[in-house]
Amino acid sequence: MAYHIQLFVNNSKGYAVTANPKTDRDTYFVRGGEKKSPGHNVELNKPPNANDWHSFSSAFDGANYIYTGTDAYCFWDSGDSELMVASYNGGTVGRHPNSKGTFNLVIDANGSISFVRV
Repeated sequence: MAYHIQLFVNNSKGYAVTANPKTDRDTYFVRGGEKKSPGHNVELNKPPNANDWHSFSSAFDGANYIYTGTDAYCFWDSGDSELMVASYNGGTVGRHPNSKGTFNLVIDANGSISFVRV
């Protein structure tokens, strides 16, 4: 089973844009206070090899991406039962183990993101 995003929820006052470098159909603009349903589940990309993407810069050309106005994030399916998240400003990689399934991507008031299982 893969990772999918069903809904983008922007709880901030700013604008956000999300993109998928592998398909144009997964590019969305999300206004502050808006919930954006893509009409299909957005599948998270996987790196060509399990450990190829280990930071924001290494994942940028292939991972799903969102800019929230305060930070930019790459997020992807590790291929090893983990949803991975790396931020441009923080540079750290967050791991969400054993969490395959469908999620809402939520932007909080400060522009940080989280994934909520549906």
